[in-house]
Amino acid sequence: MTITHDELRSIMDAIWQSLLGSGLTAAEGASVEPRPRVVGRVEITGRWEGVVTIDCDADLAADVAAAMFGLEDGGAAPDEIRDALGELANMAGGNIKSLLPAPSQLGLPTVSEDALAASVPDDTEPLHSVAFDVEGKHIRLNVFEVSSA
Repeated sequence: MTITHDELRSIMDAIWQSLLGSGLTAAEGASVEPRPRVVGRVEITGRWEGVVTIDCDADLAADVAAAMFGLEDGGAAPDEIRDALGELANMAGGNIKSLLPAPSQLGLPTVSEDALAASVPDDTEPLHSVAFDVEGKHIRLNVFEVSSA
């Protein structure tokens, strides 16, 4: 796969801009580990196979849901938070899929607050990870590729 970190940063920035009306600031290093967190994930199958995840601070996920659904800060219910993060994962996965060789299919997004439930299959390898800082809260886009072995 020949997607670059810059392309992934651009994808996330465009999604953030379209949903929330502001840009993202790249975090120093991809080692930023959101905690406590919410993870949205979507699988891509076809000529290229892998998993795209959005790993986000729980507080930031609530802020995103409030903005997406026009709610006051702190007013997002757990289902709205899951819906919002699932939509972020779906949008990121769809944008990444458009850069992949055809045919490719995007699975349905899943969201979890449990890191183990949101983990990627054992047969995947980390391919890319780009992290962002949003007013001291963190979000990270991860791309995992299914191993050919």
